Amino acid sequence: MPAGRPASITKVAAYGYSLPLDQLAPIDQIGERIALFGSEVEARGRMERLAQRPHGQNKASIMSYPDTLEAAEASALYGTPDEVAATLQALRDVGAEYVLLNSTGGVAMLRRFTREVLPAFSGEPAVRAAV
Repeated sequence: MPAGRPASITKVAAYGYSLPLDQLAPIDQIGERIALFGSEVEARGRMERLAQRPHGQNKASIMSYPDTLEAAEASALYGTPDEVAATLQALRDVGAEYVLLNSTGGVAMLRRFTREVLPAFSGEPAVRAAV
């Protein structure tokens, strides 16, 4: 269940769901959210409940990001294969395990990503391997 605000992340952990994070937040903020989620899961355990509040007034955190070019650039995966790999490694370093890839370059760009970037991430992340 997606969440962005600390209170929402805490509830997702209590509900027992996974936490997909958005593509607009800077990497350091994603790391903070992953850390909070992990600590909440450890502290509370996992419980199954409905994701939506009964009143239906859940507010998306996506609207809380700065509307600047710099913010968009900081959260985007673009550049040379080495630059994309560096950004993916930064996400991995803060605890991200999965990334949803949306390529405007079509199948050819996805194939290039598979050939030139993905092999660097075939092993276990250092964070998980150390645990």
